[in-house]
Amino acid sequence: MEIVLKHEVELNVKLIGRLDTSTSALLDSKLKEENITENIVVLDFSELEYISSAGLRVLLALKKSLEAQGKHLEIHNINDIVREVFNVTGFINILDIKWCDLNAFFSSKENRSIRCWSIIILNDSSFFNELFYI
Repeated sequence: MEIVLKHEVELNVKLIGRLDTSTSALLDSKLKEENITENIVVLDFSELEYISSAGLRVLLALKKSLEAQGKHLEIHNINDIVREVFNVTGFINILDIKWCDLNAFFSSKENRSIRCWSIIILNDSSFFNELFYI
């Protein structure tokens, strides 16, 4: 697995390959070594092929660690395989997941509906925005 870190307004972490038993310790140690000064950590799963229970443990530990510091974890661009793992395990309800795969929308001839969503927090109020493309 390859891990690409980019410090911007938030810490962007792109995962490439598989997050499983043999690679989860690498992600865990890499993030523990990193001096995370940003309030938001974004994990980009656009090139993550698979996630195992070992990878889920790392995500849960990271979420708890960040929350203890008053920081936030977001997961972006999950594919269907990862989405299914999150659904089956209930992680879809635990993690802040944002997705919108417009490439899939424009390349698909069969299913042309896609839902993009995000939660925006402004002045202690949450607004749920949904966009539907049909």
